[in-house]
Amino acid sequence: MRHVITGGSGFTGAALTNQLLERGDEVVNFDLKSPADPGLASSTRFICGDVRKHDDLAKLELGRDDVVYHLAARQFADAVPRRGRDAWFFETNVQGTQNVVDAMHAGGASHLVYFSTDMTYG
Repeated sequence: MRHVITGGSGFTGAALTNQLLERGDEVVNFDLKSPADPGLASSTRFICGDVRKHDDLAKLELGRDDVVYHLAARQFADAVPRRGRDAWFFETNVQGTQNVVDAMHAGGASHLVYFSTDMTYG
């Protein structure tokens, strides 16, 4: 069983990765940024990708035994644009989530853990 974390290089993703690695699990980090912690970088498989892009998600080659932890999101801690804010949040937080679910469906994966915060809405 693989544990695939979208947004795995963020604060919560790194904490989750550490917990899974301590248990001896295989972790795949799918993020736009590589992990800041060199230990995590060397202990996981990193796939640079964007949840807004179907081709990037296809790189995960999801299978039925995979568990997907969907943590990737835009939030108010990021540089939020003054104009077009709703669309900026929507393309990642809504459409990106749909793309993750679509990729899971295509690969037969059915285990999803979705995590969010009140900082993700516009």
